[in-house]
Amino acid sequence: MKDREPIHSTDTITGWLSHYDCLKRWQDRAEKAAVGGTDDILSLMDGVDFALAFFIWAHSLREWLINDKAINQDKLDSILRKHDTWSMCRDLANRSRHFDLKHRPRDKNWSLQFSFEPLPEQMPGIQKYRWIIFYDGECFGVFQLIRDIRVMWDEVLAETGLADTIKHRLGTFSP
Repeated sequence: MKDREPIHSTDTITGWLSHYDCLKRWQDRAEKAAVGGTDDILSLMDGVDFALAFFIWAHSLREWLINDKAINQDKLDSILRKHDTWSMCRDLANRSRHFDLKHRPRDKNWSLQFSFEPLPEQMPGIQKYRWIIFYDGECFGVFQLIRDIRVMWDEVLAETGLADTIKHRLGTFSP
């Protein structure tokens, strides 16, 4: 990425790879907050904050890949269009960053809410609180959507051959 030169920063030193590592850390934070099982509203809101941060980082990985010249923009966009989760990721990230979207989102009026299960102990595997997104007339579990978007990126990187770069990099920090 030409704007990064000659300044070296921990978050940019390996370009899109650093960004991808950060995306994975935001996923971990969001999922840990989700399974905390707490009744504390601040802890519940941490899950929301981390989830929204994940969507922003997941969406901006596209720009990092293009600016680092890891892949051609047209090729990347063609691959991303094959994934339904891409437009969701884009819309969730962009409305999280911007109040009024100027492009043509599929759903700029999506809604993030939490549902409450009054008797979770009677249903194994069900959490007391569950964050959900209403998007394009459908309901999605926030943390399942995060996993789906991460899987999408893993598939995109595999299809472009960039997954091998992640596996074979040496001498870089990768938590």
